[in-house]
Amino acid sequence: MANEYLLSKPIAVRSPIFNIPVVMLSFIGAFLLHLVPLVQIKEGYYNLMIYVVLFVLIQFLNQREKLRSQAQSALLGILLFFIVHFLYHLAINYEEIREWDFICFYMFGKVGAAGSDFYDPQVFAHALNELGLQSRVGSNFIKEIVEVGFWYPPPSMFLFLPLGALDLQTGYIIWQSVFIFFLLIDVYLLIRFYGKAELKKQDPVIGLGFLLIMVFPNLTISAFYAQTAPLFLFLLIFLIRYRDHWRSGVLLALLVVIKPLAAVLLLYFLFLGKWKPILAAATTGMLILGMTVLAFGVEPLITYFKSPPTDRIPDFVYNEYFSWFAVLKRLQVRFPAYLSVGFLKILQYGGTLLFLAITFFASRRLNKTSPQLAFMIFLPLAMLVYPASLNQYSIMTLPVVMALFNEGTIKYGRWTLGLIFLFFGLCFYSFFLYNLLLWSILVTWPLLEKLVKKYSTSGLQAIPLQSG
Repeated sequence: MANEYLLSKPIAVRSPIFNIPVVMLSFIGAFLLHLVPLVQIKEGYYNLMIYVVLFVLIQFLNQREKLRSQAQSALLGILLFFIVHFLYHLAINYEEIREWDFICFYMFGKVGAAGSDFYDPQVFAHALNELGLQSRVGSNFIKEIVEVGFWYPPPSMFLFLPLGALDLQTGYIIWQSVFIFFLLIDVYLLIRFYGKAELKKQDPVIGLGFLLIMVFPNLTISAFYAQTAPLFLFLLIFLIRYRDHWRSGVLLALLVVIKPLAAVLLLYFLFLGKWKPILAAATTGMLILGMTVLAFGVEPLITYFKSPPTDRIPDFVYNEYFSWFAVLKRLQVRFPAYLSVGFLKILQYGGTLLFLAITFFASRRLNKTSPQLAFMIFLPLAMLVYPASLNQYSIMTLPVVMALFNEGTIKYGRWTLGLIFLFFGLCFYSFFLYNLLLWSILVTWPLLEKLVKKYSTSGLQAIPLQSG
């Protein structure tokens, strides 16, 4: 199975295959190459440059026996550089408390802990003055946060409530430390579950999946914005593994509290008639709702539905989003004569229903051959139909990309590497197009797999990155 524990099989010990000078040179070369993007090329493009180098090295592994050791050593050097690069970018996030998104979360926690109506903009204006944060925020912060209030459903306040008991500096250090810890655990779990696969009658592939995670665009962007995406990804990884168990319903309810877009994942259980997880999700949701009423009273629930914060969000905010609705809003601004408000709503709801209908049939078909992908198709769907999808959520789709990397006849083949190269490019260029492609690939997966099986001349040989 593609999603089984793949590290359980011991690795055979062989003679050393790494050329230390090549490892060091590739490490230094990756570092020197990294100096160029600092002034000329954005980091996402830099990752793509490294990916091209990676692709070339893999071809050496596959076709050139004499150069295999050198190519493996170069891969290891690049991997070591990216590990250092990854840890460095996590560490520097402690240097500055940024306006987005931590100060926003900090205000949420302070208002919630004070027992105030956290959907009242006047309460937020008072809190901004009381906390002395005026000099730390700009005019857009006032329009998007202070004049809107708490953005999420009432149960989500539990996530920010601990910040209400801390000062700004201490809260930031603890908040960042917790979510950076979850990000490190996420990387480990992704490597554990998807980072390598075993090809029949060949050695296990080690290191390549790890490297692909390291070069993934926006891997550390959630730490830059102090986002909660790492916690979401942590629970999501286990939801994917236990999707057929009732406990997946508990995980789903917790995910909805962290990011409401997780509610779209409930459609998987509804479409395939998995009633135990649905019952568990409903029960957990009711318990969380009861805790919310006990903690904050019933008034926030009533206010949320009578005067939802989404009605107060300014239109310019949708320029930052990458959902189907956000794309339509940007088109409306560019072509106002062709996209009236009424026509935009028709396109929004019609497009959403089309996405749902296609996903319904695709998921049921995938469930017969690839049950894991039958669930995963709902992840890019959620990013497409949830109006407030942000680029910072991109790491939440990593399980899908890595699962494709391990799946079926395309497993560790050139076609898969080409697909991931395309994913990375689109992820940097447009998160909407990235999710649209990811969703389209999953919709057409059975056909794509047949085509690749028919036209592929050879798969990759093993990449046994091991020494000793």
